[in-house]
Amino acid sequence: MEYVQPFDDHPEKWYPLETILSNWIHLIQVGKLSAIPREIETETEKEGLWTWHSYGEPQVVSTVAAFDRLVEAIESRMPAESLLPAREGPLLSNADLDAAFVLAPSFVRSFMTQVRVPRFEFIAPGLLVPHDREAFVSGQVFTTMYDDSIDWSVMVPPVLLFRATDLTAEFDYVGEYNSLNPFRDPYKIKKGDYVPAGLYSESVARSAIDVAEEGFRLILPFAMRGGEDGAKTSDRRELGKGSVADLFQHEFKPFGGEPQRAQRMERLFDKWTEMVEKGVWDVNGKGVAGTVGRFGNADWGAWKDYFIEPDWSTLQFLRSILASSISFQASPEASALSPQHPDPPRPRHHYPANTMAPVNVPSFAATQLHLLDQELQSELASTSLLLTSTSPASLQRAGVAITNLVIASQRTGLGGKTVLELSLDSAIGEGDLPEHGVRVGDIVMVAGQPAGSAKKREVKELEEKG
Repeated sequence: MEYVQPFDDHPEKWYPLETILSNWIHLIQVGKLSAIPREIETETEKEGLWTWHSYGEPQVVSTVAAFDRLVEAIESRMPAESLLPAREGPLLSNADLDAAFVLAPSFVRSFMTQVRVPRFEFIAPGLLVPHDREAFVSGQVFTTMYDDSIDWSVMVPPVLLFRATDLTAEFDYVGEYNSLNPFRDPYKIKKGDYVPAGLYSESVARSAIDVAEEGFRLILPFAMRGGEDGAKTSDRRELGKGSVADLFQHEFKPFGGEPQRAQRMERLFDKWTEMVEKGVWDVNGKGVAGTVGRFGNADWGAWKDYFIEPDWSTLQFLRSILASSISFQASPEASALSPQHPDPPRPRHHYPANTMAPVNVPSFAATQLHLLDQELQSELASTSLLLTSTSPASLQRAGVAITNLVIASQRTGLGGKTVLELSLDSAIGEGDLPEHGVRVGDIVMVAGQPAGSAKKREVKELEEKG
């Protein structure tokens, strides 16, 4: 009882009985729970008459609707002449999914064969719509993994839905045994190996009681740094240092369940739609603008833009409890309860929604250096000195002007970092800017990378990792 009492210390764990019952009814309505005669065996967990399901068909319908809303929000903001030709049929066919060894039936198969075909390339910063069937099939790492020893359940592998542009992620280990890989056995990779970065569906064992086949994992090609002004889960907890798969997840759930259970894909698409409609993300002729590195803004003061609020079954009733005068201990202070996790202080500097928040390049170390080199391609390939703490004049000579951006101002930030603010070269027109994700008004933090032999070792390691 010390985990729930006194009430004043644990308001997030107390709800009206009506709320609990409503949540249970909702589980039935979305198909996660159903009553089946005791004598009928199922592939999923069963408690008496009640059978748990890894997903429900109503969840497929609502997720398809959420995706279509996102597509409409993006297409409506694109120049009409830049839209790709309309194509009838589903985004991917059953034959396409068969070639990629996607389980049938499954949530992913139902979803991908029902959603509309977007008329653009990028569904989110740096994440590609799978218009290329061969690329979709070849990008799957986990769908062919199988373990003969697991014969007690139907295993649903994670499927790469929207891959990052030729970028990979590494599931490093925290300590000797604790992997950052969010996927369950047998969907593991060896230490030091890479997987394509991007948006994956969740992996589940259907016989388990608390799984979310309708869930997702956004695998980033860089690690989050952690910290109180960094990215947060829905319960407002800070993402762990080094995390590559926890952005947009929810963690604590007031009505029970494992913290690691995945957030619903429907919630993610709704969040992305909000970000497009509010201008957090820009839209250009290819869809959502920018590179996958923009997700890193969540770690630098913009965490609320990359944070999914608890849904109706959590947030609405939590607020009603906190606002009510009900006290489970008849305490006069009950009506003055405040949330357990107050908002962190706002950063000093506020940046317009259409510009990147400060990016601390060195915090990502070699991985981020490799990321920039891959994302920005040839236009910035010769500007790697931008990642060294040299004078603005040297930076400009080294190739900053290649981007058609020049240094408007500089200052010294924390830890002696040089902070540069970029502006458009007066001799160059706006339309001549290459699409590399760095724009007018962006703030770039510059700090020293390893020099001499240390630098050579780092470059060699990157080359060995491919």
